[in-house]
Amino acid sequence: MSYELFIALKYLRLHHKTKFISLISLISILGIAIGVMAVIVVMSVMNGFDKHLKSKMLGVKSHIVISDTEIKEYPQVIDKIKNVSHVLSCSPVIVGQGMIKYHNDAMGIMIKGIDPSTEKNTTDISGHIIKGSMKLNEGGYNIVLGKELARNLGVSLREEVTVISPEYKIGPGGAVIPRTVRLKVIGLFECGIYEYDNTLAYISLDTAKKLYNLEGVNRIEIKLDNIYLSPQITQKIKDVLEYRFLVRDWQTLDRAFFFALKLEKITMFIILGLIIVVAAFNIVSTLIMIILEKTKDIGILKSIGADLRSIRKIFILEGTIIGVIGTILGCIGGVGLCLLLKKYQFIHLPPEVYYLRTLPVDMRIMDFSAVCLVSILISFLSTLYPARQASKLDPVEALRYE
Repeated sequence: MSYELFIALKYLRLHHKTKFISLISLISILGIAIGVMAVIVVMSVMNGFDKHLKSKMLGVKSHIVISDTEIKEYPQVIDKIKNVSHVLSCSPVIVGQGMIKYHNDAMGIMIKGIDPSTEKNTTDISGHIIKGSMKLNEGGYNIVLGKELARNLGVSLREEVTVISPEYKIGPGGAVIPRTVRLKVIGLFECGIYEYDNTLAYISLDTAKKLYNLEGVNRIEIKLDNIYLSPQITQKIKDVLEYRFLVRDWQTLDRAFFFALKLEKITMFIILGLIIVVAAFNIVSTLIMIILEKTKDIGILKSIGADLRSIRKIFILEGTIIGVIGTILGCIGGVGLCLLLKKYQFIHLPPEVYYLRTLPVDMRIMDFSAVCLVSILISFLSTLYPARQASKLDPVEALRYE
């Protein structure tokens, strides 16, 4: 052990004459620890939100969507797309707005007409069924509703609802009659995102064609083996289809949402990082007070041959040790709190606001490493000025009145 490190550690120990300075050192350590813990917990929660929402949204929605007013030749289009690399499956769907009515209650909904045999290969909606089944093609006209939608309407399984389409037909005497269909509720799903559970309903593709007066479909949904290759695959599909249809991937469809989530994570990191900066000022004040209290010691060290570099090193080591100890304690505390949040989920959220019911946590070693490195770097930088001032002390002046 170098004598500089030995002296730095000695100055940090509690002594009956320097209890006040040692208390300030402890406060500095706790300040760093609290800052690091706060940043780790918040970043883990933000990562959890990002991961949860991506998995839930991409479980209900596809990775790439081809859309048009009507795609009549959709079987031929699907055959072309299947030959594109990284494409796992395709599913023809009809998506449109409508109104659902049960007794005296009515709500606006998003209707999705699907072929269950192909939809199960494109999205995970069949895995979110909590009651009933997804067998839309069996036994006449059927519908599957989100759990919250069914609860708000007060409808149960095997009861009938009326679905009204924005499309219309001309009745006797030229009267405009909206297209309606009576459907039996055969299933309820819960995907964990309140917006979908409260507004989305599934019907068969044939029923949707009649409801919206279409011969073909208005969307083709695509699932990939790697969601992060979606921009490149989207471009390939555009080239294959010769730009005849609108082709968008999940990053484009929900760009504003995920960009806002990413920006919020960066903002929270900066704001909470200021806690570490404030704690670093405590390190500065601690070192200055130690320098003032140890002026005689610095003078003695210089008089026996310690150079400027050694004096600076003593106080740089002392401040850095405070930062490292605080960072380690903060990291341990942050990881511990994240594990408690993940296991016991004792913080509950209103689902209509946050899209989920409990606080999600996703711990990433890269984020932890970045937070710890930044914390130690800030602590190190905070030592430079006090260490420089200590090295400038004149040993003659320091010892004149001793």
